[in-house]
Amino acid sequence: MSPRRPILLLAIGALALAGLGLRDWPVESRKAIAFAQRPLSTYGLTLTADGQASLRLLPFPSFSLAQVRIADASGPTLIESRHLTAEIDPLAFLTGRSPVGGLRFDGGTLSAERAAWARPLARIREGVAGGGQHPPRLTLSGATLGEGADIKDIGLDVAWPFWSGAVEAKAHLTWRGVPARIALTRLRPSDLFEGQRSPFAAEATWPGGGLAFDGTALLPAEAAGSPSLSGRARFQTNSLPETLAWIGRDAPLSPSPGPSVWKAPSRRRAGRCPGRFCGSARATP
Repeated sequence: MSPRRPILLLAIGALALAGLGLRDWPVESRKAIAFAQRPLSTYGLTLTADGQASLRLLPFPSFSLAQVRIADASGPTLIESRHLTAEIDPLAFLTGRSPVGGLRFDGGTLSAERAAWARPLARIREGVAGGGQHPPRLTLSGATLGEGADIKDIGLDVAWPFWSGAVEAKAHLTWRGVPARIALTRLRPSDLFEGQRSPFAAEATWPGGGLAFDGTALLPAEAAGSPSLSGRARFQTNSLPETLAWIGRDAPLSPSPGPSVWKAPSRRRAGRCPGRFCGSARATP
């Protein structure tokens, strides 16, 4: 037999297996919901789905659910999504972690009620501070906040690998008709939840300007409070009045002759300007 024939047969077999692996196989919704709910129940969240469920083996094994809702155990709905994919992490079985490696939401609505998120966030804080597992990777695409009057087209990717102490997050959204991008790196949630300061670097950009911050953050004792920030910040904009109007602030200033650049001091004594920036703006021609 020609040596080419076995190779050809193996290639055909591999293609056939790949085709089967890329296919969505219907599964019982109850089993898919139970699998996707595992990491959520740790934080008092419940998952329901009205659509069909399926299993896909390639490129990574995952369960898919349609028309899902995630709610707090006390009742408020936090996320409504057209489609949810729960990715299976085979290595998690070897390390004793949750087999859900990531949750991906396509389309849907996020609750705009701050109070609705308070209890789940407090549970995450308590769980991580107590040495619990990291939450799974969270990915959103095409979501809106509330009715989408102010914030829509949300894309979010939050990753906290089990081998790393730092979180990385990237997001893009449309806020009041203006597209913006946000990036967060070096943040260590375990330090924050244990009452310690955590380093972080954040950057937000939009067509008319940008804001960058490099420093440390400290969470208040109460989960509902605002964090205290210290470090170096840089803010620049092509039009300060337009930027302030965009974020909902008044601009009692005369028109600037050019782009405005604002720099914050690198250090502040404790108790000075908690949770906000201190400095002055200057106009550059």
